[in-house]
Amino acid sequence: MRSTWFVHGSAVAAAVLLGVSGPLLMTAQAWPVQAAHLVLSAGWSWAALAFGLGTRARSLAGSAALGTYALVIAVFAYYLVKAAQGQFETMDMSDPAGPAAATYFSWHGFLSATLLWSLYACLLGPLLGMAGYAARRGPCRTPYLWVVPAVAVAETTLRLGAEGAWADPVVVATWTTVRVLAVLALAAATARPFVLRLRSRPASTRDHRDTPARPAPPTPEDR
Repeated sequence: MRSTWFVHGSAVAAAVLLGVSGPLLMTAQAWPVQAAHLVLSAGWSWAALAFGLGTRARSLAGSAALGTYALVIAVFAYYLVKAAQGQFETMDMSDPAGPAAATYFSWHGFLSATLLWSLYACLLGPLLGMAGYAARRGPCRTPYLWVVPAVAVAETTLRLGAEGAWADPVVVATWTTVRVLAVLALAAATARPFVLRLRSRPASTRDHRDTPARPAPPTPEDR
């Protein structure tokens, strides 16, 4: 029971941390912080959250639940911080006193964005959570280990193709680094079953071809 509460508490903490980190780091000037903002705001990082929590679940249904509510919590945390930063403040241009005098909070914008991404979280969270569970406990793990690296490769490739020509050098360097690491992760996941199979073979079997055969002891007829 204690471990179950720890898993769920860790899921909530990780979801809140991921949700608030992206917007809070957005205005930073130091390039390491800018890179962290790009990574934590990327879609593959959110996919990794649900996937990683799925690996900690004790059942397939539990992994789906963990992935779903973690992403929903992260969405609400993200947009609450954006709201506190003034992202949804709107000016009434028709106010005769001037637009600045009629600034108000756009509940429509806040709720529509939050509910839309919560819907996506409810659709993708179960799939990612169950993929994480299968990657750790399933009979065929390799395809599920490809999920997050494949998302990272696809996302960074699309971003570099669409925005790489005019994006900031820190942005280009971050996306390029993530893509390289994701490709390496795909290669490692692909090689994993072969390495495990090789390591599981008995040493006598692996060294059979390299060990010369011992001569048979002489028999009385040979003497």
